[in-house]
Amino acid sequence: MMSFYLDDGLLAGDPDKVQVALETLRDAAQMIGLRLQPRKCVVYTLDEEGIDLPAGWGLEGMPSPVFDGDYLGCPFGSDDHCSSFVRARVEEMKESLELIADVPDSQVAMNLARLCSGFCKLTHLMRSSQCLGLQGPLVEADRLLKEATQKILKTPLDGPIWRQAQLPLRSGGLGLRSCESHRYAALLGSLRLTRSTCQGLWGGYECLPASEITEELNDLVPSDKRLQPDWDSLDVSQRQVSALIDLRKRNEAEEETDEAGKKRLRALRAEKAGAFLGTVDEDNVIPAPEFRLACAFRLGIPLFEEGQCDRCNATRDKYGVHATICKGNGGLIKRHNDVREQILQVAQLGGLDAMREPRYLLGANKLKPADILLTDGLDEGRRRALDITVVDFAGGPYGSPGQAASRAEKGKMEKYGSLCKKNYLHFSPMGFESLGGWGPEAVRVLRQLTTIAARNSTVPRHELGGDLS
Repeated sequence: MMSFYLDDGLLAGDPDKVQVALETLRDAAQMIGLRLQPRKCVVYTLDEEGIDLPAGWGLEGMPSPVFDGDYLGCPFGSDDHCSSFVRARVEEMKESLELIADVPDSQVAMNLARLCSGFCKLTHLMRSSQCLGLQGPLVEADRLLKEATQKILKTPLDGPIWRQAQLPLRSGGLGLRSCESHRYAALLGSLRLTRSTCQGLWGGYECLPASEITEELNDLVPSDKRLQPDWDSLDVSQRQVSALIDLRKRNEAEEETDEAGKKRLRALRAEKAGAFLGTVDEDNVIPAPEFRLACAFRLGIPLFEEGQCDRCNATRDKYGVHATICKGNGGLIKRHNDVREQILQVAQLGGLDAMREPRYLLGANKLKPADILLTDGLDEGRRRALDITVVDFAGGPYGSPGQAASRAEKGKMEKYGSLCKKNYLHFSPMGFESLGGWGPEAVRVLRQLTTIAARNSTVPRHELGGDLS
């Protein structure tokens, strides 16, 4: 086997074949004025007890073979060596996390912690090393990430709160995936894809038995999703196995909370409910205190003392749910108007003719079905009325993710749909939940508007609409 990238190469095979390849490479290099440096080469053996090489093997000055080593950032050899290698990488991660935690902008700091440290920082090592003795360094990596997150959010994260934070954004977490929990998913995904290639390149290759990996994984996935203990029956990717681990963690989170907590966790899985965590726009950065408050609200961290609201006299809960829907502080109205202005801005950026809250759209009827009226560009000349509504995510029975926004859109359609049709208007009710989720019609319309805006401006589509959550 021979693999090269520029002046960095790998030769692998039986000693006599490697010897011939080395001599051929040396002679070919000399023909074009290059010289091989044997002293800079490293020779590895896959036999822990060493290997007897014939006299005169290799080139003059070439070092003796070693068992422990690393290549392209991947350790191999003894378990102690691999564990030490990963521990050194974790120490490097510690330094970067300390710097990230000191970033004054909490939103930027959280994105750096999620995307540049923790699991994503160590994924390559977990995929490429068959060493099973990595638990210690990986547990330490999770601990360091937790400490940095607590410093960024300025609040302790223990027990179920931290377990929720480790879930993906789409499952209601902060996307701080656990290295310890997902390490075997990474290894299984890598070995499943490379096992046959390795066996073809080297007949002596011995792959780690699938049963040793699935035994660990089956303690982490739902009981009805257990993995088969042989390679021929395993047809799952790392992403699929990690999704099963997340599913069990999500189910356990719902089981250990009350009905209000279940509603919150379900609402967090609605479309776009976590968009504020995945979007950093330099023109619309969330102030650090507000960002930390939003994360605490998301995680179900107590924010207030229970009692009577001094604005509307209703019962005030300790988690801040009432604060998002209180009729006495104008929060819902402000949120409604902020969302309307953001959508209006996106429409105008796309070159669409958009009007704010026009009157008399239904003739003599004084009902106002449009917060925004699009007069052209979206429906081939036919006007479209966008009616924005912001609703309490906890209103109504415990149900599916995004149910409150979807129910609000249906209610608006029943009220205005037929009237708009009679007046030659397309009608789009756009529901947004107080916890950030979007209704299905809101998702559909915003997808159309952001596509048009990105096409007709210099702003990338992924930067449009993130402030609506």
